[in-house]
Amino acid sequence: MINDPIEVLARNIVIMYGYSGSGKGEEGKVLNSLAEKDKRELTTLSSGELFRATEEKIKKTPKENRGEEEGEIADLLEKTMGQGHFVPTLDAVMPPLVEEFKRYIKATLSGEKVALVLDGFVRIGKYVYKEKVPGLEGQIIASQIEQVAEGFVRALRDVLHENSEFQKRFDPTLLQDILSHENLDYKKSDESHIVRQIALEVVLQANHTIIDITKEDADAFMRLRVRKSLDKLGDAIKKGRQEKDGLDQVVELLDQVNALYSGKYSVDGSNIIIDNSLEDNTLRHLDQATGRLLDTKLLDITRNMYEALGEMVPEKVEPSVAIAKVQSRVEDTLGIKVEMDAVRKDDMLSTTRERRLLAYQDTLKDIIGSRLGIPLIYSEDRGSVLGVDTTSYRLRTLDRFSLIENGASRGITYPILKDNVAVAGQKIFGRFTSLEVESSPVERK
Repeated sequence: MINDPIEVLARNIVIMYGYSGSGKGEEGKVLNSLAEKDKRELTTLSSGELFRATEEKIKKTPKENRGEEEGEIADLLEKTMGQGHFVPTLDAVMPPLVEEFKRYIKATLSGEKVALVLDGFVRIGKYVYKEKVPGLEGQIIASQIEQVAEGFVRALRDVLHENSEFQKRFDPTLLQDILSHENLDYKKSDESHIVRQIALEVVLQANHTIIDITKEDADAFMRLRVRKSLDKLGDAIKKGRQEKDGLDQVVELLDQVNALYSGKYSVDGSNIIIDNSLEDNTLRHLDQATGRLLDTKLLDITRNMYEALGEMVPEKVEPSVAIAKVQSRVEDTLGIKVEMDAVRKDDMLSTTRERRLLAYQDTLKDIIGSRLGIPLIYSEDRGSVLGVDTTSYRLRTLDRFSLIENGASRGITYPILKDNVAVAGQKIFGRFTSLEVESSPVERK
């Protein structure tokens, strides 16, 4: 047990880094399993899931009933995340994140065994937004370390204002700084001394896990994630189909989409030829030219899908929206509930997947390389950011960092990944601690 509340709050946080589809979900399962054995309450927050939930919540609200802020957030998410671009600020997800911080802080300061996993929140340092998004290109955005720290300080301040007993756990000078903190614009949050101090304390002492995987393998896993959802939808249709249910054309088009993600096609010049007699090749690596051809084919099938559903084809079609419409039609027609994960919009097209993967490389170089002091070098030979043996060795020897290798091209199977994640999990749980609530506060300099 430790009597420094800031250190305890930091050591019980896990910050996860990894390409989308790299294996963070499996890491989360292992951490949850270890938490059950340790009788520790563990909460996992994903920025992507919170962004998508926020987007869906706003979409369900009629435009005339939306507030100005909701409208601005909806527009921001559509022209950034919806197109595979990096979302420049965390404003849209800060309200639920701050509430979770409050819950975590209260439990920790009460001496309870808790832990918090953050996936995707700390991704980039202070930077100039370079992506060609109208109204955003060229803006200077604060580091996400400071953005998260601003939310953390707000939560800590509110908790301490509500509970005078908790105040006794803190050094008086630090306590006064926290209690007097005034909310800052998240985009400019690195201008505050107390926010920068908390950022360094909490983020630097937290546990960091990095899944090292090639960009090509990550792209394949993202396609595999889509295919798994399509398989569940297809299986539900086969089990529930009735005579003259009117779904023949929809089912045929769905099979064509599934074939694209299963690798059951050949390339003939500028054409994609679907051939379901081919063996499954979901994890094949795609070159950029083939990816563009697949995008064109998928968008053509999507337009046909709208027509098969009897709906007007929009000027800009979204494959994920069409799949959701098919799911809804199948459930209504067959009177069944399809248990499947929603198909992520930015998983479906190679162009949006590529943007996300390239942005992630910059993430590691900036946050891990610059802010946290671990030099990372991109290796063309190895195909990943963590490409130098000495760098990998250094990461493995630091107690707060865990490096997890994954990828079919490296011969890492699912059982091997589970073993790799288990080793990292044990290392993390070895750093978890609880607050010694009866002791005097630690004096800070």
